[in-house]
Amino acid sequence: MENNNPTSQTEPLTAANNTANNTAKSNVYVQKLVGTAVLGSFLFGYNIAVLNTAMPLIVQSMEWCGDGMRIDCDAARTNKAVINTAVFLGAAIGCLLAGRLLPFGRRKVLLFNTILFLIGTLLACVSWNFTGLLCGRLVTGLAVGVVTVAVPAYISEVAPEDQKGFYGVMHQLTLTIGILLAIALGLPLTTPDPTHPQKTDTFSAIWWRVMIGLGCIPAVLQSVFFACVYTTETPLWLIEQNRSTEAEGVLQKIYNGNGSSIGRNGNGNEASVRLAELQQAVDAAKQQQSKQMTLVQALRQGGAYRHAILVGTVLSMFQQFSGINVVMSRSNNIFESAGVTGRNATYASTGMALLNVLTTVVASWVIEAWGRRKLMLVGSLGQTLALLPAAIGFCLASDADTHTLMPPIAVTSLLLFVVFFAVAYGPVLWVYLAEIYPTEIKSSAASFASAMNWVATLLMVFSSEYMGTTATFVTFAMTSALSFLLIFSFMLESKGTPAGKSVYFLSVTEQSTPTPASVSLTTV
Repeated sequence: MENNNPTSQTEPLTAANNTANNTAKSNVYVQKLVGTAVLGSFLFGYNIAVLNTAMPLIVQSMEWCGDGMRIDCDAARTNKAVINTAVFLGAAIGCLLAGRLLPFGRRKVLLFNTILFLIGTLLACVSWNFTGLLCGRLVTGLAVGVVTVAVPAYISEVAPEDQKGFYGVMHQLTLTIGILLAIALGLPLTTPDPTHPQKTDTFSAIWWRVMIGLGCIPAVLQSVFFACVYTTETPLWLIEQNRSTEAEGVLQKIYNGNGSSIGRNGNGNEASVRLAELQQAVDAAKQQQSKQMTLVQALRQGGAYRHAILVGTVLSMFQQFSGINVVMSRSNNIFESAGVTGRNATYASTGMALLNVLTTVVASWVIEAWGRRKLMLVGSLGQTLALLPAAIGFCLASDADTHTLMPPIAVTSLLLFVVFFAVAYGPVLWVYLAEIYPTEIKSSAASFASAMNWVATLLMVFSSEYMGTTATFVTFAMTSALSFLLIFSFMLESKGTPAGKSVYFLSVTEQSTPTPASVSLTTV
């Protein structure tokens, strides 16, 4: 929540500058750990967008319309809906799987996950029929689901306390880079024209398979780095396993940049202080094990447990009810239905993905200055206002307007929607989920929220295959508006909350930005 104390107008800029200075001082060790982890985030984004431009060619190659020329038929529409949602179904299952696996070690889970990425990518790359492609996308989805839980958890546990937000955004930033590359690689493809069916050219028939297969490269790199170079686990996990000496060694590398004995804040005992804080959090969690460790037990406990779980889950679902993954996985189709034809649709999609990357860079600098809640409010309100012109326009436009006036309005609305999503809801949600759960339910609650995120994605992506253009824009605008209301009413600010603790469990005086609406829920 926003701080009610008066502040000067220059305070956000000062905070942003402090974040930048602290990041510059952060040692290379942390940057390499995070850089290795977010290779999984890159694969996340790459795999949800890689079929965006290639789907018409897949319809032809696999003859879903009965021949190798037509791309528009009922069978193709159904198969596309199933294939597009398969990765999201697999991701929902992968999130729940991640919750079970994280106690075995965050690094081990990410290392294991590279195998899933390789299997899924190879299956999809060499498939010659619907069943083979479906199996490949389901396995890839499992890996994507694990990433949504494991990567934010890993980053939150290796990043210095005052840089969690900055490094947490790296997950979303690398994800958007994966989306951009997947769409940009589709530019050389010759997209079939549904009104003039013809055979796929040889280059395009091969290139869409190469696009899928390129996903093996980051998976191999991540497996090599985690297996051979960065072989230690996170400090929190090591303490949970009673390996405090190893945890302190890792913390020394994290907090004492460039191997010096003095921490970034001039405190040579910074690593020891963090070790004591983590040990205290783990000890407190162990004392709670007999009372609530499963998600069901926590929900039955009520109060702050229920509040944290429900807020995290609802915010996670509404991130996808906004339609962002529909836009990223089917942007070409949406642009074409809005009147943007031919290769121009791919150009528009590529520009949108590039804007997504650039705006996420901005988020990495303002998340610590503005906090999580304020960014989410600005982002969700911006999403709503961005989509309203297109939603209203398609409701009122005549057939002539639909082909002349609406294409530029639709493109502008989607571009602005992506800007506001990328600067707020996209990166902030994953940082927030890694911060709001206490240690005793962190894995299970975060994995459940992420699973519901993918369930919401599955519902939106599948139904979008049968939505008209007007219904698409109206639905996304309405859900973004509802997101704003939910964030305003129930979300607490988590910036600065120590690892292992939750803002929903702090007293009113300890919360940095309480509001009456939020505080009342914690006492239910």
